[in-house]
Amino acid sequence: MLGADQQAAQTAAYEPYGRLSQYGNALTGLAGGVSGQQYMEPQAASPFSTALSTALGVGGLYGKIFK
Repeated sequence: MLGADQQAAQTAAYEPYGRLSQYGNALTGLAGGVSGQQYMEPQAASPFSTALSTALGVGGLYGKIFK
């Protein structure tokens, strides 16, 4: 329940940026210019992928030190 509330609050906070980015790209396209990069809302990383990435980094460092 807490995670859903947090995600809803984050979506509400970043929604204006996405809307402005979409509006700006539409105007640029109408003017014949090259549109900019589309705004992407930041995504939270899962704890498992963060732990796996850290473990692989430490393992690679250990391998380089004690080669």
